[in-house]
Amino acid sequence: MRKKFVSVILASSLVCVNVAPVYATTMQLVYDGKAHNYSGPIITLYVNNQKIETKVMSPVQINGRVLVPAREVFEAMGAKVDWNAEEKRVIINYKNNNITLKVNDIKVSLNGEIVELDVPAKIINDKIMIPLRFVSEKLGFDVVWNNEAKSVWISEKKVDEPADNVTPSTGQVYNGKPNVHSINLPSETHSETQVTGVSTTESNGVATVSIKANGPLSQANVSFLMGKVVIDVDNSKSKLASSITPDSNSYITRIRTSQFTTDTTRIVLDLKSGALVDASFTADRKEITLKLSKQNMEQIKVTQGSSSDEIYFKGIAYAQAQVMLSLDGKEIHFILPNTTLNQSFQWKDLKSNYITSMSAKNVGNNVEGTVILNTPVDYTVKNSETGTTLVIAPNKESEIPPTEPIEPPKPVEPSNPEVPPTEDAEEGLEDGLEDGLEDGLSYVLKGNPTLYLSNIKGLSKNKISVMDYYRDKKIVLDLGDDYSKELKNQTLNINDSKIESIVVSTDTTTKLIVHTKTVYTYNMYDSNDQVKIELVKPREKYEKIVILDPGHGGTDSGAVANGLTEKGINFNQAMALYKLLQDDPNIKVYITRETDIYPTLSNRTSLANDIDGHLFISVHNNSSSATTTKGTETLYYPSSTDPRSKQIAQLVQNNIIKNCNMVNRGIKPRADLHVLRKTTMPAVLIETGFITNASEATLINSPVFINQWAQAVYSAVIESFDTIY
Repeated sequence: MRKKFVSVILASSLVCVNVAPVYATTMQLVYDGKAHNYSGPIITLYVNNQKIETKVMSPVQINGRVLVPAREVFEAMGAKVDWNAEEKRVIINYKNNNITLKVNDIKVSLNGEIVELDVPAKIINDKIMIPLRFVSEKLGFDVVWNNEAKSVWISEKKVDEPADNVTPSTGQVYNGKPNVHSINLPSETHSETQVTGVSTTESNGVATVSIKANGPLSQANVSFLMGKVVIDVDNSKSKLASSITPDSNSYITRIRTSQFTTDTTRIVLDLKSGALVDASFTADRKEITLKLSKQNMEQIKVTQGSSSDEIYFKGIAYAQAQVMLSLDGKEIHFILPNTTLNQSFQWKDLKSNYITSMSAKNVGNNVEGTVILNTPVDYTVKNSETGTTLVIAPNKESEIPPTEPIEPPKPVEPSNPEVPPTEDAEEGLEDGLEDGLEDGLSYVLKGNPTLYLSNIKGLSKNKISVMDYYRDKKIVLDLGDDYSKELKNQTLNINDSKIESIVVSTDTTTKLIVHTKTVYTYNMYDSNDQVKIELVKPREKYEKIVILDPGHGGTDSGAVANGLTEKGINFNQAMALYKLLQDDPNIKVYITRETDIYPTLSNRTSLANDIDGHLFISVHNNSSSATTTKGTETLYYPSSTDPRSKQIAQLVQNNIIKNCNMVNRGIKPRADLHVLRKTTMPAVLIETGFITNASEATLINSPVFINQWAQAVYSAVIESFDTIY
């Protein structure tokens, strides 16, 4: 039995049509005896895959619940719908089911039994509207909510037909045919031409793209990257708009162009589905013709991790897959448009944590599949250069559909469209699409995530204070005043590969709390009644980044001797160094802990690698069974390809010995230490002194020594950046 599904959006739409959702500018809804202004989405209704015209009253989303017109839904399924005006009851007879609902009453009679709704049926603009959740949970229909297109798909429950020629198996990997693109573009020598037009057509499941020039073309290079096709037309000048909307087709969602170099026109086809490319010149070489047809599904693979499962789709980009999670979180349904399998498959008894079985088959031009799970799950998406991976883990119960619609904003024009892109222009063309708008807040998720605060009277960047909780991957923007009239309290659940959510909250002042998937810092700008906050990776903003790691902490005291704990001495030394680095305007410093807590070793290295710093310094002190042992040593990871850790360790050691009058125990390679082995940047671990030596323990914990030590290590950091990087 196929269960009801609700969409968790990875793609532009439920089917191979890129439908932009429509929002009411403001319309009036009359219900509960009052008129209400509604500016939410105008929701499209499909019943049994047929679009239903709802001229009087479309589905609407009120207080986080989607309500659908009862008569339009059930009569499309062949049911009889009667209305008792006196009792304000709607009576539905559908096959063997008798359903009686009363307006504004959460109790419903279903075949003589009373069930309760979370919200009641309502009369809205003289139409009986019933909650979508009732249709799915109580009647068992298949229900899909497509958040991006703002559409509801309701289908009668049906039994899946077995796929043709499918034999149940315990396989974990499907391997299909490779995708071999046919590109026949031999070069010739001609005068410089102008690229004047790009057009699209589609027939019999094949899309054709025509790129026209005003003269014979010398050379063109076509590259197929995951999710896009890039065409570089050499010896040409572009006369094209920077963005072209293609005619309706199943493959291409957008066409972007640029004058990539002084004599190269670049055209990028952003794909919303799989595609196999056939490219050629016309006989007169004044036109490049690209034909896009179904691509082969090269590989689907299930792997089991320690606490998660992964499903990998080779050659499928983020925007080319449509994934739906069942309301109970125990099934995942996926659609891969314009993709084909060599053979359907059905796997059982998989080696996995949560997947019971998985099947996939060809349905029309698409591959469709179902994953059956043994527990409710959520999933996240990992993108790579070769494919998309769904990472499956147990879920936290959530409300679906989303509690608030997210409106598309007005497009923001590029500040200088004439500037030619750099060598990374193909990626740079991804930027510039706004993904959401909430009152005075809009945000762009592609490229660097960017927030725009527009037309908020009295707001400027100088009023905004920022708290960067990078260890928690959270940035708090305090706007410095109460802007609750312009920015309502809410949580915007983004959940893409970069942003988890944006929370808008007002107590005495309005705050934006941005939860990110990775460590970001920010740039902030004022422009034309608008404040722009761009989230950037630390390396994009800072030229010198140091990560400090005070060793041990919390329940892990480290060495204990002479009335002292190592974790305390480590912390005091590291914080003195932290202050010196903070005061240096040319250095950005991060620290793994600022209180007496214990970050795990993997947490420390994961944070450092996420920040992608230039230098990692772990601060420790030593111990020995021999209470007379003393001195400083600096440890490093021995690398045969990168000598910088060893070089920096020597600079640190030299400076401490020179400035702190410590016994020199030298530098030592240590391939076994996690924080040195797992960090991806040059890293050293300082063992300042021996806590087990009574006189040295007193020395290394004294304020005078700590200040000398911090200054010595700070000088070594400066010298490292000056001479080694």
